[in-house]
Amino acid sequence: MPPKRSIVFTHVPRTAGSSIHYAFLRASAEKRAHVYATGFLLKPNKDSIDRAFAEGQLYLGGHFSLEEVETATAVNCDETINFLTLRDPLERFLSHHALIQSDERATNIPSLRNTTISAFLAELKRFEQMRMIDNPHCVTICGEPSFEAAKAAIAERYDFACVTARVADVVEQVTDLAARPEWPGGRPALPDFPHNSVSHELRAVPSEAERAQLEPFLAEDRKLLDWVQQAGGLVPTRRRARRAV
Repeated sequence: MPPKRSIVFTHVPRTAGSSIHYAFLRASAEKRAHVYATGFLLKPNKDSIDRAFAEGQLYLGGHFSLEEVETATAVNCDETINFLTLRDPLERFLSHHALIQSDERATNIPSLRNTTISAFLAELKRFEQMRMIDNPHCVTICGEPSFEAAKAAIAERYDFACVTARVADVVEQVTDLAARPEWPGGRPALPDFPHNSVSHELRAVPSEAERAQLEPFLAEDRKLLDWVQQAGGLVPTRRRARRAV
């Protein structure tokens, strides 16, 4: 009997995650896919993830680290296909900032809204929320703002890491690897238009001084993005290679 594989997506905010969730929710007829909606970088509820796998989920995605998912008991799942997406760090920050400015549901801290980039950074520091922007790709992957640690964690824990321009390719590949025929709504495919996108017209244009303020919070994520781009934008990891042997 072939192993029962589930797809797990680690969603760093503003990295095409809503479109990916949509693809798998639609393909599973919204019955066997679970999007874990928790605060960014807050620990998910283990019982909730246990229940998701116990129901034979085809897909689990959300704002969690893969390490946190691995601590949950994957009942009725012999194997997970793990992947994440990466976006240019400055673009990701500007999109996140614009979302909070334009959608009051995006934050429970009112003073983060209607702010310049400098004021936004000051408020994040005041409320001890810098984890939202301090190299969030690396922190989500390995728990610290370190390219080298994130690179090692990707190699050990993930099957794929890709840039947002290769999202359609990675959705196709993880679906093939899962090798599960029971997609009630048809094979997963990205929507025609991005979900939860923010118009470029709403994005602030950082000054040189603001870019300098932001750079320490982008540098390690930028190294990570460069590493993936040098590999063509989609990295099949050592974990994937070991499984293929």
